[in-house]
Amino acid sequence: MRHGNNRFVKQAMFLSITGILVKIIGVAYGVPLTNIIGDLGNTYYSSAYYVYSIILLICSYSIPMGLSKIMSERIAIGQHRTASRVFLCALLYVCLVGGGASLLTFFFADRIVDFKQSIITMKILAPTIFLSGILSVFRGYYQAKGTMLPTAISQLLEQLVNAAASIWFAITWTRLSLLKGSKTGIAEYGAAGGAAGTGAGVAVALIFILILFYVNRRKHKLKSYVVSDTAALSYKETFKLIFALLTPVILSTCLYNFVGIFDMKLYFKTVQIKSIDITADASLYGIFSRKYSPLANVPIAIAASMSATLVPVISTAFAKKEFQIVKSRIYSGMKYSMLFVIPAAFGLGALAEPILNLLFPNSDILAVHLLQIGSISIILYGMSTILNGVLQGIGKVNVPLMNSGAALLIHMAVLVPLLLFTELKIYAIIATIILYSLIICILNLIAVYRVLGYIQEIKQTFCIPILSAIIMSLAAMISYRLTDKLFSSTLLSPRISCGIGVILSVAVGAFVYFFTVLNLGNYEAELKRFPIFQLIILKKKRSNQKAA
Repeated sequence: MRHGNNRFVKQAMFLSITGILVKIIGVAYGVPLTNIIGDLGNTYYSSAYYVYSIILLICSYSIPMGLSKIMSERIAIGQHRTASRVFLCALLYVCLVGGGASLLTFFFADRIVDFKQSIITMKILAPTIFLSGILSVFRGYYQAKGTMLPTAISQLLEQLVNAAASIWFAITWTRLSLLKGSKTGIAEYGAAGGAAGTGAGVAVALIFILILFYVNRRKHKLKSYVVSDTAALSYKETFKLIFALLTPVILSTCLYNFVGIFDMKLYFKTVQIKSIDITADASLYGIFSRKYSPLANVPIAIAASMSATLVPVISTAFAKKEFQIVKSRIYSGMKYSMLFVIPAAFGLGALAEPILNLLFPNSDILAVHLLQIGSISIILYGMSTILNGVLQGIGKVNVPLMNSGAALLIHMAVLVPLLLFTELKIYAIIATIILYSLIICILNLIAVYRVLGYIQEIKQTFCIPILSAIIMSLAAMISYRLTDKLFSSTLLSPRISCGIGVILSVAVGAFVYFFTVLNLGNYEAELKRFPIFQLIILKKKRSNQKAA
């Protein structure tokens, strides 16, 4: 059991690191992209991208998790031929659904975006829906086989190409707009350039994973058919199985992520009804979508990676009725995720102003407040993401759907009057995001307890990391104040001084946090794979031996 748990955590750690790198790259390239297209361009881009996201959720986003669950269950009970048929049927499914969605999105782009300036962006994103569907099937295949390496590499490659291509297209197309004498077209064509980069990233990642699959095609074929599978499902039965399991997974994921689409639509409608300066108020959402959301999503990537790793592992153990292993994996997954998500959330809140000033010079104070207030939702979203994966892994795929629906209804009931009858504007969205994440987290915890009788351990998972994160935040803020005073009197530019201060403060905060958690709790199993922590762990063991 220990060996299996080590391998599971190692896979999750690898995917988490890659996920964080992907998010950091996303934030990093967002800085020059924002400088090129401006907050208004971000608004046009967000209007199209959120619609693209919800279509992607329906067509392909949940495929890797759902496919890995179905295939890992069948492999666990020896039905290798059925697992292979699941893969082929899933591939056909995304080709049909993704292809249809791409065509509809392209030809009806003018009817599904809020601004006419977003139409070009929407049309450019349309083919990416089809390519992403195929890519998601191959990622799910490898996850079911117990390896996260192809998924991780393809994600990193996708984001690197996306970053470079988005900036290049945005610069090129905005210059063309200026040559045509259209200054107002900078935001419109700049947003379209960002969308072109997204498509280029997906295309390159798909080419990589197809080459990898082709090179190892004989190995895949042997693994699929070498074992006799007399109980293999027919293709018709396989399609029914896919639809029965994938449909609630897709719907729950849509509801889980639909909150962003709903918030955007409702905010823009309210702006059109109430606002005196529509352009200025619309730009506030660009600040939220480009400056707050990418930073908030960086820590959540840890939980998302853990959830993706948990699904096939829990599905396999649950299929074999190894319920103690299931509970052990849940505990390990939640403890590992919170060990990193909690300090990241506290750190973003504590250093919100210098981080935003570093990434976005002269950043509006609104973005600072949003990041400080919304940091609590990072922890809640991390927890609910893990629990969603657990429920899907044990076959309760309808439960996350119902929980997401209930949380969304409450979210809507609160957000509508806040936007219509108060002047909170974008603050209303951040407040209801916290409410939504809290509700879905509570409902998922209750559901896991009812099914498995699992009660989440509190001290090691939450209390010690939160206490350590508070101490860390104070140390990081003090460190930044001192370094800011030290370097502000030098000849360095304000941005370079800010960057040095942020890097040193993060380093000080990280050291204080991990030193504290390792001395207050038992986290050696989670941290021993990182060479940087081995010295602290060794010292703790020696002090414990002397005390004994």
